[in-house]
Amino acid sequence: MSSSGTAGFQERVQAHIRSMAEQPAAWHIAKNLRGLETHCRVFGIGKAVQASVAYQGFCKLVPEATYATLELSIKVTGDDLQAGRFNLFCAPQDVQEFVVRVLSFFEAVKAAEAPALDLSLLRRFLEGDVDWTRVSRVVVGLDLREESLQSRLKLWFFADDEAGVAHNPVQKALAMHGTDEFFDTLHLHPALLFGYDFGFDGTTGLRSYPDVTAEEFASDVVESRLQPVLSPRTMLAMREASWTHFQISSRNRDLMVQLHPMEPSAFLKKWASHPVAARVHGFYGEVPLLDVVVSLPMRELERGEVTNFSLYYMPAAMPEM
Repeated sequence: MSSSGTAGFQERVQAHIRSMAEQPAAWHIAKNLRGLETHCRVFGIGKAVQASVAYQGFCKLVPEATYATLELSIKVTGDDLQAGRFNLFCAPQDVQEFVVRVLSFFEAVKAAEAPALDLSLLRRFLEGDVDWTRVSRVVVGLDLREESLQSRLKLWFFADDEAGVAHNPVQKALAMHGTDEFFDTLHLHPALLFGYDFGFDGTTGLRSYPDVTAEEFASDVVESRLQPVLSPRTMLAMREASWTHFQISSRNRDLMVQLHPMEPSAFLKKWASHPVAARVHGFYGEVPLLDVVVSLPMRELERGEVTNFSLYYMPAAMPEM
């Protein structure tokens, strides 16, 4: 991987951020709606999925989350490809009001097409006082399948985890669900992405995403701290990422590694060489991007033969097609 390639991608990202900041709200809304339409068309998402209450309700959230950023995803499991995966990264002025709006959306999905949907953990989390000023972003997500019971809704929060802060949302979630060795080792700084996945089959659980920046990983102290829980190849891959999240799930004990490559094209060829990855990146690699994430189980990284992974793309713009 050349240093010029790395700098080139990061410099383009910064240029896109500056350009987007100059655009009016209507531009951002149109960009996100066009991204949904394009992803569905390019990756063959069926009409039944697009007509669902979940998908249509998600589309209606886009104009309400004015300056939100859309993330589009493909999940590969063996020979199976799932493309009905969408995340909306929002920075609402009134976080609590927006979360109430999202809960109403989830309730509409439950009433119309997912009667087993269990929102009780989210309701418990929302009970009582939560200091919403500690939440910088809210992420609403969909994972929609042709087989409805395999579908999921998602709600995540980027929040500060400062000790001694009353009604700290991070501490409230961790007190409800507990932590483990992975979390305690990987949680390095006072910020955390965490949230809930709600399966249409009634399964639900907390997911936390402690993260490590490239600057933190450059520290010998941090590297020594991580070595007992991370595989050697995982740590090698992290050296080619600007940021790494680790997905820790209350329902799945496999550690998921979510890498933000410094240079996505070279990274995918080296660490996720797969025909579907090549096809997906062949499309999104030509789109102006803010971020790319490669997510896979740590055991796949160590094995070196990647067959189960997810790709996430955050477009800075979507061309007219």
